[in-house]
Amino acid sequence: MKSAVIAVMLLMAAQCCMPQCGPGTSGKKSNLTIVPIDRSKSLSEKDTYDVKEFVDLRSNVDRSRLFGRNKKVHIDNPAYYAAHVPYGRYRIKLQSRSGPDSFGRLIDVCQQDESVEVPREFARVHIVPLLVDGNSVKADSADLVKVTKFSNSLDDTELSGLFKQGAANQIPYGYYDLEFILLGSVKREVDVFQPDVWVFSGSPGYYGDTDTSGPGNVIRGELKSIPANERPVFMIMSGVYFPYTINSVVSDTGNESGSFSFIGNNPSGRFMLYTIGKSGILDAREFGIPRDSEIIIDVAHPNPPKKDLQ
Repeated sequence: MKSAVIAVMLLMAAQCCMPQCGPGTSGKKSNLTIVPIDRSKSLSEKDTYDVKEFVDLRSNVDRSRLFGRNKKVHIDNPAYYAAHVPYGRYRIKLQSRSGPDSFGRLIDVCQQDESVEVPREFARVHIVPLLVDGNSVKADSADLVKVTKFSNSLDDTELSGLFKQGAANQIPYGYYDLEFILLGSVKREVDVFQPDVWVFSGSPGYYGDTDTSGPGNVIRGELKSIPANERPVFMIMSGVYFPYTINSVVSDTGNESGSFSFIGNNPSGRFMLYTIGKSGILDAREFGIPRDSEIIIDVAHPNPPKKDLQ
């Protein structure tokens, strides 16, 4: 029953989303394979499904009769294959052959050969903006979030139109590429495999004019007392409140010392800095950008990372 309710809600939400196929695709057709997925059941308990509806949202034409017509196609279940599917945006609904269970999703058909997962599970995705200063962090208003992209990484179906005030229902389980505006542009990869998915992010404050190429907020540092058996040593700088990572190798300057630098258009904010040798993490510490001085790390007196949870 729950799946049927979700499917109905998805049908209501479908109309708000525009087709995502690029220009010049008019008249093109696809070979489409769908893959029903129900993670709540083992392989031996899997239901078989019929394509109950496959509605073209531009014309409101139900093209479900395209499925299962080619019995000679070499796939596991010809009932899940359709040839000559016009490019466009569709709403698909699957019906269990063993009961009343039904579910569906939106699909953008924009490639000559498409394979699309149709999972039975759906999630609510929340994007939470953060207010960050040097000493604290708290949630900000979701009204500040403008989602510009939320596309399935495997089939490119675009679902950004489902987001209202930083949240969206009826998101099928899967992998997604997220882009949203929060003062600046933020990009994330999001795994949706639980009923509620949360994305927390501050807004990166970039140095200077980001429309031109060039470094800003350059970070430099020195390592002391580097054990010979730990070389080569690498550095990783990673954002705490927003996704940003840059890497560096430690150059040998003699006397068991070395230098490193992170030269790029580094945003302002809070970062974790990891020193990594052959045995693993030698030092882990937090720092802020902008800063006026070099970072000095003495490996003989490290700031250790927290121990692994047992």
